[in-house]
Amino acid sequence: MDTYSVAAQELYLSFDGRGDTSWRISKPLPGESNAYDIELLGLTALEPGQPSPDSPGLRYRRTVRPTQGRLSNRPTAGLMITLLDARDRHDADAVQSLRDWADFVHIPPLATSGTPGLTLISPYDVVGEGPLYLHLLEFDCDPDDGSKAMTKRVSGQLDKPQLGAFLNHPQKARAFGATFVPR
Repeated sequence: MDTYSVAAQELYLSFDGRGDTSWRISKPLPGESNAYDIELLGLTALEPGQPSPDSPGLRYRRTVRPTQGRLSNRPTAGLMITLLDARDRHDADAVQSLRDWADFVHIPPLATSGTPGLTLISPYDVVGEGPLYLHLLEFDCDPDDGSKAMTKRVSGQLDKPQLGAFLNHPQKARAFGATFVPR
């Protein structure tokens, strides 16, 4: 992990701010309430099989589906973190449907929006307990400004039915969503 991207093959989200990089919450995302109270976030890059840090948090592994975006010549200045869960985790088809929705319906309009400052979108799957999916968005600008611009751009490029499909999936249960800035 370097200062130009926080994405890694496996990532540990520490809820006490300890990690390779440390972040503080800027703003919760609008919409559903957050099931986790994360004021400080530490991110630690891990290799498969490497033990997780001894701090409260969640572990995620990059999906086999590709990261989307472009790296800039500027370091990551902010993050948007979204943790998603399936309403029915025991229904394999429903869980796969949610993953497919995220990868093929939700993430592509974000990646192709041309939002200034949005550099990388990395999808992850949970390792162990926790919400099934992590979407890590990296910005080389203020993440609140970037998030606002991204919302405006995506809303402008999709018609009403497409926007509904982009925002909603019957299995989607957002467990957490917020922007973060360096601590």
